[in-house]
Amino acid sequence: MSLWGKTDADASVPKYLNEEQRAKAIFIDNTEAADADTKAKGITGPGWWLYEQYKNAAGAIRHKAECLIPMNVTAVAAGDRANDAGIDTAGTYDITLTTKPVNRSVTAPAATTFAVVAAITSGGGALSYQWQRSTTVNGNVYANVTDAGVYTGATTATLAISNSTGLNGFKYRVIVSATNAVSETSAAVKLTVA
Repeated sequence: MSLWGKTDADASVPKYLNEEQRAKAIFIDNTEAADADTKAKGITGPGWWLYEQYKNAAGAIRHKAECLIPMNVTAVAAGDRANDAGIDTAGTYDITLTTKPVNRSVTAPAATTFAVVAAITSGGGALSYQWQRSTTVNGNVYANVTDAGVYTGATTATLAISNSTGLNGFKYRVIVSATNAVSETSAAVKLTVA
């Protein structure tokens, strides 16, 4: 089967897919389609599939699979390489937020930080972080924070704010992800500035 987010050297991903869809496209040959684990993920036959994993509100891993082009093809005929990492390893590892960000109260123009401590099951690889801020005061729509202006550490475990002036009421959260794991998003926390 294809590498997660990539295609086999000899197989061609459907040309009409956009970049985001190409990252989710996988090729399943006859042998892989017969695998019980593949079937459990909602993939019911060989061909090109859009596949992704996500967590529902209760934190349970769910699978979404959509058949793009059904085919009846062996690995040899398709040029599909054996032992590729694909859906068999996607979502294998669990991320846990062991210490979550907490609300902060400061007096302007004081500096402050938000931090998270996360862990991944053994063998899961390196964690990556992306802090987000609400787009409006007390809002529930978020945009990625970048290392600019008063912010540093936007893609680390600790987001630093060098000057809190004008930030009263904004909320912050962090998305923690890793290869072959379903990402975890912290609950939003609030910055109160007096």
